[in-house]
Amino acid sequence: MLIVKLLLAAYLACALMTFLMVKAAIDNNHVRRLFFLIGLVMPFIFLYAAVVSFVRPRKVMPFNEELGNAEEQIETERIRLFGGERTCPSFSDHWKRAYEAYLDKLVQQATKTSEKIAAYSFGPLAAGRIR
Repeated sequence: MLIVKLLLAAYLACALMTFLMVKAAIDNNHVRRLFFLIGLVMPFIFLYAAVVSFVRPRKVMPFNEELGNAEEQIETERIRLFGGERTCPSFSDHWKRAYEAYLDKLVQQATKTSEKIAAYSFGPLAAGRIR
């Protein structure tokens, strides 16, 4: 119950601040109402986006070998100019491993799905149509 009260208090404070900012910044009543409504809905949009981002898996960009080579050249030039140690692991190595793990996960999901489809029985109606 305390969490609900805190969320409600935060929402009311946000609504009050939105109202004050919109009233001070915008002279036109119609535009003011529009921006105030957007300000009232924005916390819900933010919460929805936050929940969806935790639930929905992220897509990983395909690894690009040319970018990895460019990173290596930049790292070599940085060491030549400023000294120091090579960054290990490099961003391209991390990206490559993340993409390979993503592809492995996709392959495992596809394998599970194809096994379920292959194990599915259509019954006697399908057997009559196959003849």
